[in-house]
Amino acid sequence: MKNVIDTEYFTNDGCMVHEIKKLTNMKDLGVIFDPELSFRDHIQLKINKAYSILGLIKRNFIYMDKNIFINI
Repeated sequence: MKNVIDTEYFTNDGCMVHEIKKLTNMKDLGVIFDPELSFRDHIQLKINKAYSILGLIKRNFIYMDKNIFINI
């Protein structure tokens, strides 16, 4: 198990102190990274998007047969 040092960071703008929040994931150039630099969350997001589009296609073309697609 890794030794994790849990620290808090703050900034001061002269009149107020602001806490800098920690990120668990970061998106850069459309790719989601986690602290272990694995793409698990990115891949899961893409799979969910594919299932969403597949469900949309299935709902909209449920009553059509192959002859409709041949005529197009």
